[in-house]
Amino acid sequence: TKGNEGSMAVINFDFAGWQYEQAIETLRIGFVEAISTLERQIAGKRDEIMHYEESVKNGGDPIGEWDEDGAMLWDQSQLLEFEATTLESACMSLRKAMVIQLYHLWERAVRVAVKGKSSDDHKALVAKLAEAGCIVHSQLDAVQHLVNTLKHGSGRSGNKLLSSWPELVITTIRFSDWYERIALSDDHVGKVAEIVAASYPR
Repeated sequence: TKGNEGSMAVINFDFAGWQYEQAIETLRIGFVEAISTLERQIAGKRDEIMHYEESVKNGGDPIGEWDEDGAMLWDQSQLLEFEATTLESACMSLRKAMVIQLYHLWERAVRVAVKGKSSDDHKALVAKLAEAGCIVHSQLDAVQHLVNTLKHGSGRSGNKLLSSWPELVITTIRFSDWYERIALSDDHVGKVAEIVAASYPR
């Protein structure tokens, strides 16, 4: 219109927020692809075990090693089971690494968003978010307890996790450290991604 020549519309686009969301989504996609690959390998090992045991049952030659008295040292089924278990352990390690990365992504992004100091801890960052009008997800503290327990394996953080997110902690078996006591599913990783995504200023 007349008198508005050369004027430009102001686009209110939060580039930092968009970049943060994209980073979470990129991590999520990479995680899903990696887990899917490992789970396909696990399923393949389970199929091999089943086919091997059926073959032996139907008169096929067993594969393995026996001592001079005929006692079995190992057989193919045990070897394949060990390989499957190793892959399952890799899945769990990947889930734990993923939640640590998601939390650290939140820390770095929020520190920039609120112009925080490098010395600002979790509590300080949450307080500065509140000052900026951002109320974090109700389970963000539980994510911090989870990450600290995974990183440090300490009972102090572990006991906090037992109170804030008890379903993540195995209590029926005693382990040498708290890292091993934590059992995460793919859904738990997805929940952590949801929590950190909701705890960023908009």
